[in-house]
Amino acid sequence: MVILTLLVAIAAFWSACIFQGQLTVARTAAEAQERPWVSAKISLSRPLSFTDKGASIGVAAILKNVGHSPALNVRFVSKIISFEHPDDLWKRQSEFCEFWKHRSPVSGLPGKTIFPGDERPDGEITGMNAEELATALKTTSLQGKISMWLIACVDYQFYFPSEHHQTRYAFPLGRPLPEGGWMGYVAPIGTPGGVVLIDSMMGETAN
Repeated sequence: MVILTLLVAIAAFWSACIFQGQLTVARTAAEAQERPWVSAKISLSRPLSFTDKGASIGVAAILKNVGHSPALNVRFVSKIISFEHPDDLWKRQSEFCEFWKHRSPVSGLPGKTIFPGDERPDGEITGMNAEELATALKTTSLQGKISMWLIACVDYQFYFPSEHHQTRYAFPLGRPLPEGGWMGYVAPIGTPGGVVLIDSMMGETAN
């Protein structure tokens, strides 16, 4: 009798676990259908330039909510980084974006609210400081020139205040070549002509 009771209790426990798992899957699927999804069309608003303080560039973005609910506390942030290896790119992008993903919902000025189907302009002046530029010159594989990427994050929230969603972007900066392809290394002096954002297969991730 004791063994039978124990078996019934174990079966009830596993049934409860399975039911809870089904509820979680259903909730996740419903949220994915109803939540906001924010994308960005990114371009340059000011050319890349170098001074003794580092590098700077103007970035413009058109943010669009392609989901089914309002996107709350939306922020667009970006940064220039030096690039030598793909693994380093993803690591540094993750470090940069995770800072914003874990910010308090009440820290600093509130972000934008974007309703389904709406677009909102955004942008900023971003770059790298003199110390980061000096480090890039020391570690570059092409002496006197550096390879640079623009990383960007759109951080936003749904109805759950503690949860953040992000869309992340990564674009190489370079000069298109007449014969095709592009040159991805620039000398960090003045305002290099012809530097644009290059479309990248590594471009966009969302969660």
